[in-house]
Amino acid sequence: PDWRGDPIVVKRDDDEEPEKDLLTQLPTFNHFQRRIQEAFARSRRMGKQFSIVLVDVNNLSAVNKEYGVGAGDEVLRHVARGIDGTRRYNDLVARLGDDEFGVVLVDCAEQGVKAFIDRLEDRLSRESASAEVNGRMISLWAGICTGAMTSDPTMSDADAVLESAMESLNQAKHDRERRRRMWLSA
Repeated sequence: PDWRGDPIVVKRDDDEEPEKDLLTQLPTFNHFQRRIQEAFARSRRMGKQFSIVLVDVNNLSAVNKEYGVGAGDEVLRHVARGIDGTRRYNDLVARLGDDEFGVVLVDCAEQGVKAFIDRLEDRLSRESASAEVNGRMISLWAGICTGAMTSDPTMSDADAVLESAMESLNQAKHDRERRRRMWLSA
């Protein structure tokens, strides 16, 4: 299954999925999954940790509804550039789905994950996406939720690291929604 639990369709070589997402030019989920497997095998061999960070763009459907899909696409490209510009040379960024991105941080423990997320959030808070709406340029600020997991020797396979990162992301999204409801009711 893919990172959301949907079945993965294995394609033959003659209709192989492109390695890059057409909108963001980032690698696709299939490439991301292969890199997770490689990172897990390497971590076992070398005794080093790796981490997975999942990034979800907040309120993209509201941007699409208010300003149009073109504006939403610009937000996705902007976040993709932000993540790609924040990673280290050996790390991998991929577009996993609609508004989700994944990052494999090689040779990286929890402290490095926190530093990566802090740098990314800082970058996105300083730079906005720009889109043309009704003949004028507007700035769109992108908020994100992140979930992360660092491998440890007790994990039996790479999927366990990804599943734990998904649980972390789901918790972050739940916490964001809870804070939003509290703010609206105050």
